[in-house]
Amino acid sequence: MKYCSIGLCLLLLLPVACKRKAPEAAAPAAVKIGAQDFTVAKRDRITTGPTLSGSLNAQTEANVRALISGAVLEVNAQEGEQVPQGKLLARIDPGAFGVAAASAQTAVNSARAALANAEKEQQRQEALNRAGIVARRDVEVARTATANARAQVATAVAQASSTNVQAGNATVESPINGIVSKRLVSKGDVVQVGTTMFTIVDLRTLQLEASVPAEHLVSLQVGTPVQFTIQGMEDKVFQGRISRINPAADPTTRQIQVFAEIPNASGALATGLFAEGRVENLTRIGVIAPASAIDRRMTTPAVSVVRNNRVEHVNVVLGIIDDNNDRVEIRQGVEPGEILLVGASQQLTPGTQVELPAQAHVAGDQKQ
Repeated sequence: MKYCSIGLCLLLLLPVACKRKAPEAAAPAAVKIGAQDFTVAKRDRITTGPTLSGSLNAQTEANVRALISGAVLEVNAQEGEQVPQGKLLARIDPGAFGVAAASAQTAVNSARAALANAEKEQQRQEALNRAGIVARRDVEVARTATANARAQVATAVAQASSTNVQAGNATVESPINGIVSKRLVSKGDVVQVGTTMFTIVDLRTLQLEASVPAEHLVSLQVGTPVQFTIQGMEDKVFQGRISRINPAADPTTRQIQVFAEIPNASGALATGLFAEGRVENLTRIGVIAPASAIDRRMTTPAVSVVRNNRVEHVNVVLGIIDDNNDRVEIRQGVEPGEILLVGASQQLTPGTQVELPAQAHVAGDQKQ
């Protein structure tokens, strides 16, 4: 009886045991993605083109030279001073030119007085001739004297004009509107003809003289935009356009020299600054991502994109590649706002569930 009771108990307990389910396998935990392991595809502007480097110079510059020899009597402009066209910069002692100019003016005055007398005498002789008092011959003599006096006036005026120009060269004026960048003389200095006294630059428009690799000559065109930064001012980008292209490459560097016109109405730029940038050969607006998000291990480039918190490997079609800024244009395969994996996270198997940080959703909002 004892054994039968135990067997009966086992039979009674067996159905209960059979109804219990085996424990399920736990779902794999989502892989956490750090802030450094993802980026967001954005709709943005991308540009490609050859790099350039060079210096800024004034497009309009005037070296003011002495036109006569003599001592500098006064200087009225200093370096850094804004001067309008015609501004008196300095005066040179005119010396003999001043004396000659005064003498020439005296000669002009005398010749004009003689002409006035000759004209009066001609009028008197003509009146007497009409009255029958003098012969026709006396009238002709008076007219000849008037003509000679008129010629003397012309000669005197021409001589005075020449000497006045020479004397006027003692006054040194600014030939352009601009800023005095160099003052090379002081009061009391003695200058010779051709001595540079001042350099005036117009900074409203500058010229970037830069070089680009010779292989890009065929893609360079007048009017093509350029963008550049200035050494020490890398946080600001400046713009301009190519105005001239040297068709001959430098035999040593194999570089092509280009000249770009740079507006500078604000005066933010100065001459002599070193610039680095690029020629903007091609610019587009599209879906832009860092070059590090592109997987190039296969024949077709691809990206690892997070959709519905799972990893997908997607083949993409690339467009413009901006090597300078390590950015690429994705023509097909990715939409703006999608989250792309970079670095080691790109190795995650398709279908892997991931957990993104909060800033990923704020930055990308999955799809914008």
